[in-house]
Amino acid sequence: MVPLRKMISVFMSDSCRVVLLGALLAFAVAPASVSAATYTPQAPNGAPVRVCMPDTGVADGTAGVVERLTATGSLEPTSPHGTQMAAIIRAAYPSAQIVSVQRSGGPTTITIAEVIDLCVARGAQVISMSFTLTDGGYDRPALQAAVDRARAAGVLLVGAAGNERRIEAPADLPGVIGVGAVDGDGDTCAFSAAGHGLLMALGCDVENVDSQGTSDAAAYVAGTAAAIIGTQGLSGAALESVVRAHPGLRGQASEEAFRPSVTRKVQIAVKRLKGRRVQIKVLGRQRGDVLFVRAGKREIMRRNGRVVLHIPHRVHRITVTVTSEDTTLARVTRRLR
Repeated sequence: MVPLRKMISVFMSDSCRVVLLGALLAFAVAPASVSAATYTPQAPNGAPVRVCMPDTGVADGTAGVVERLTATGSLEPTSPHGTQMAAIIRAAYPSAQIVSVQRSGGPTTITIAEVIDLCVARGAQVISMSFTLTDGGYDRPALQAAVDRARAAGVLLVGAAGNERRIEAPADLPGVIGVGAVDGDGDTCAFSAAGHGLLMALGCDVENVDSQGTSDAAAYVAGTAAAIIGTQGLSGAALESVVRAHPGLRGQASEEAFRPSVTRKVQIAVKRLKGRRVQIKVLGRQRGDVLFVRAGKREIMRRNGRVVLHIPHRVHRITVTVTSEDTTLARVTRRLR
């Protein structure tokens, strides 16, 4: 591991400090913008809590950012991802104080371990890792050792489980709370990793939000953890227990229902809303699916997983069919009265 003393300070201002690092990250992001307004506060304003966020950097003036660290020598973010994650953290807990560690490029795990050490040195109480390390090309013992050091210092580590339906590092390491993604109704997102020990948080199919990913879900859990620290003063194992039991999050007990099968199957959920509105959802979708959903004789949905229909008063029964090319994958009939 490269000693922290070999990191070179290259910039300082009244509001931020820029540090040269050597870490490279691969971010668990689905492209698009995100509106943090859909993420609800988990606690009223409490004591300030320091959340360290290794990511792509944050835009100038991002609310709650108290320190900016960069590997590029520039404060210009390499993508909007970091700013989006900071907004979600602050939406969950407005008193969060965010330390942004700006990164670019591909992963080298020793320097990820170095970033974790840096976060601890900067006084982090929570480390929010909305990225994954893929293909096994990293030094797992070095990364685990950094996680262990952070936990020994009382720091809670949260990691995105990944958008490829399998749990990836650092979320799969002991001592890291891995986070998968669910939609607003609590159904697991089709792309999300799933498995024993994961927490599931909002990360897809949200009204007025185009972005989706376990990155978003992990940031929300990190903000929730900060809210618990700020209002209850917990840390260490006690903090982790409360986070895992939080009513706004849910655990994933088994990945059995999400394992790919030889025979492609989906499920249809039909839910009656107020008045003559009906919500139709397709469950069990996989990344890359091109699905056609028909209600009666109308094609109402393609690719996306949810639609709300207005049903005429004379219609008392609806048949929904999901097809892929010429193959019928599922069909369900529901009475509306």
